[in-house]
Amino acid sequence: MPRKTFRQTQHRAAERSDNFGVSRGFFAEIGLTSPRFRNDQLSAENPPQPNVAVAYPYDTGGIISKVQSEACYEYGKRVHEGSITLLDARDKMNQGGMNGASALYLIFAVTQMLQGRTYRRTTSIFTARIFLEPILRDFGKQGLENALHALMGNIDFRQKTKRDSCVGLRKLHKEFSTLLD
Repeated sequence: MPRKTFRQTQHRAAERSDNFGVSRGFFAEIGLTSPRFRNDQLSAENPPQPNVAVAYPYDTGGIISKVQSEACYEYGKRVHEGSITLLDARDKMNQGGMNGASALYLIFAVTQMLQGRTYRRTTSIFTARIFLEPILRDFGKQGLENALHALMGNIDFRQKTKRDSCVGLRKLHKEFSTLLD
């Protein structure tokens, strides 16, 4: 079977729903209203609203979007609190259109950050920032301290095993560490 082109993937995603492949129930489950705006429709006169997910005007082609990262944080927080299991959270994210393996390791990373434990999978700077900001908001300085300890453990692990210096993650760690003072 021939591989689909990016344009075919775009059309397939747009045909699934007006939310670019993510069901309305998925957003309601985590406390967000479904997307009302695409990124290219936002402006100073029409800014994003709190608790409104912003849809992307294209299929991300395997890249984890901001909305997916935010949803992983919300589910990770619920797993940490014990109101849902890790596998149930993964299944909900998978139903929402995210790859199950990616959802599992990001939700697990959130739970590890909240406990201050090292997680070993790679997270992008973008995703790490999306996790650290609400951790500070929801869990205060102690939660942020735990998350930064876990992040530094991840950086050290990646440096030892993958020879990755993680310059961007180190800068992010330093940026959020200043908030603890």
